[in-house]
Amino acid sequence: MAPPILKHLPISLFVLITLSILIVLIYCPDWNRSGNGIEQSKAAPPTNTNDAHHLVFCSDVWAPFAGVADSPTPGYCIEVIKAIYENEGYSANYITLPWTRCIEDTRSGRLTALLAAHKVDAPDFIFPTEQIARTSDLVFYVRADSDWNYDGLHSLKHIKLGYIQDYAYPSLIYDYIKANTGSDQILASHGDEPLLRLIEALQMKRIDAFIEFSVVGNHKLRQLELEHAIINGGAISYPEGLYVAFSPARPDAQQLADLFDLKVKELRKNGTLKAISQKYEIPYSSN
Repeated sequence: MAPPILKHLPISLFVLITLSILIVLIYCPDWNRSGNGIEQSKAAPPTNTNDAHHLVFCSDVWAPFAGVADSPTPGYCIEVIKAIYENEGYSANYITLPWTRCIEDTRSGRLTALLAAHKVDAPDFIFPTEQIARTSDLVFYVRADSDWNYDGLHSLKHIKLGYIQDYAYPSLIYDYIKANTGSDQILASHGDEPLLRLIEALQMKRIDAFIEFSVVGNHKLRQLELEHAIINGGAISYPEGLYVAFSPARPDAQQLADLFDLKVKELRKNGTLKAISQKYEIPYSSN
């Protein structure tokens, strides 16, 4: 029996309402709740576990090492892995996800490997011997009108610091972040483009400084034409290797790591690696 309200509606109006509801249900996207309100749900990344020659590499947007997928300049690391694996008969694909999601989906075997990873990011993964790149200075970026400069750990007590969730930092910075998690002294950024969120937070004065590697931070500020509005407020030397980190759930992970070691040496010898480094303005290392 029809509900009382619908029971007394003209037949044509009832049909119209019913069709409208069906159209909404069929054509409207699914929605998920998140901690930031309502956002459209994202499709699951491609699964490659059952296809040995279909490789899917993952990073958040961390240009110039890892840029926007499917763009003319996807990033240094993407061009290197394509030069290595596509010449060996593999399909080498690249997607961007929040870094934490990249780690989780690669650990489970849904994805092949992380790009531009530090070894502490996922110590249970399979790492090649050869690095794909190297970091340098970790910079504290501040607004141009700021009079604050980094002068040791004690100087952080006077500011609110922004950082990227689940990134690798020097032990003294990591310990500071851990000790102040949940306090007003720090702000964690995450998502597909966490650096952009930190820059916006600094501009809006939600934080007083944020930390990022100089190659990445300077690249983004040039891209946004903010290199004079946001400046270097001190730095920590942090020369660490960046790696392609393969899923421990892939049976061929060690084979893929060994192939990387072999082929990256060839790219270094024939000048390809240097050319890609120069294209993305990344310091080149011949070792």
